[in-house]
Amino acid sequence: MMEALGGTAAAAWRRVRAEVRAEEEAQATRNAELDSLPVDEVRLRTIAVLDRTVTLLRGTPLDAELRRHGWSEDFAEGLASECSRLRDCVEDGTYKREWGGAGLGRWVLEEVSPMAGDGDDLHDSIHEAQFMLRAFSRRLPE
Repeated sequence: MMEALGGTAAAAWRRVRAEVRAEEEAQATRNAELDSLPVDEVRLRTIAVLDRTVTLLRGTPLDAELRRHGWSEDFAEGLASECSRLRDCVEDGTYKREWGGAGLGRWVLEEVSPMAGDGDDLHDSIHEAQFMLRAFSRRLPE
């Protein structure tokens, strides 16, 4: 179908599909690596990522570009507080398997434009925190 729309559109579609496949493969590789580590190592890595995310969310000045894409001080602080709470739960052993990624990415999807640029470190940090929480959740007993 894309070929019928023209070579440029078809080429763009193939490029996007290849990028998505490469990202999925990289994620599967990371998942396999994390799943092979001792649970305490995954726990420590998750705590470290959540800690960095809290620091980034609280320490990043919001420029016009970030604001245009939906970031605000209140939103960043709300996410920082939630990441801090989740870090405490992972640290003290009260994080529950069923929490998965704790919906952090959903918060961002609801507030931040999907058109945000690649340089949005806040967005990337939240997704990394969610990724690590999912990896940690998989390691917890059912």
